[in-house]
Amino acid sequence: MSRINKNQKPQSTKVTYFPFEGAAEPIRLALHIGGIPFDDERIPFDKWPEFKTTTPFGQMPLLEIDGDLVTQAHAILRWAGKLTGLYPTDFFDAMKCDEALDAMIDINSKIAPTMSYNMPDEEQRKKKRAELNDTVLPDAFGKLDKLLGKNNGGGFIFGGKMTIADLRLSQFARWLKSGILDGVSPDILEQFANIMTVVKSVDADPKVVEWREAHAKK
Repeated sequence: MSRINKNQKPQSTKVTYFPFEGAAEPIRLALHIGGIPFDDERIPFDKWPEFKTTTPFGQMPLLEIDGDLVTQAHAILRWAGKLTGLYPTDFFDAMKCDEALDAMIDINSKIAPTMSYNMPDEEQRKKKRAELNDTVLPDAFGKLDKLLGKNNGGGFIFGGKMTIADLRLSQFARWLKSGILDGVSPDILEQFANIMTVVKSVDADPKVVEWREAHAKK
C-alpha cells in the first residue's frame, strides 16, 4: 500500500470503465461534484476481452488511487461519497443511505437475469421482460418509492442534501429511460412521485448538468 493517510484527498485518481455511463457514472459524478480531479479512462469494447484478463475479478469499474487498485462499484462509490461529503457522517444516516443503495442493488438483481448475455433465448427473454414491466418492477419501485416518502428528504432521498444514493438512483432512471430494456417501458418510473422528485433534483444540479453536457455523445 502506497498512501500514508488514505482519508486525505488523493494525489492521483483514475476511474476505469466502458465508454458509457453505467455503474461508473455515479462515481464520476461524485468526484466531479466534489472537485476531485481524476483520469476518466474508458476502455473500448474491442479492447475489453484482453483488458479483462488484467482485472482482479474480470469486471469494471476499477479505481486506481495513488497506485492502489480497488474494485467493486459500490465500494468505490462509498469511498467517493466519503471523500466529497456526499456520504453521511452520522452512522444512522449512513445506514439509511446504504438502505437505499442496497434496495437498488436488489432491483437490479431482478433485471440482470433477463439481459441477453444471461438469457439468450429471445422468446424466454420477452416473457420475462413482460413480467418485469407488468408486475416485478412496479412492485419493487413502489416499495422504494414508499421508502423515499417516509424519509421525506426535501427533494433528495433524505436529509434535504444530495448523497451518492441520489446519484445512483438518477443513473438508474437514465438507464431505464434510454429504452435499453426491450419490453420494459422507458417511462416506468413516471408513476412514482418520490422517485421522480429525486431524479429531477439530481438532474437539475449545476455540477451534474456541467458533467453531462461535457460528456454528451456528439
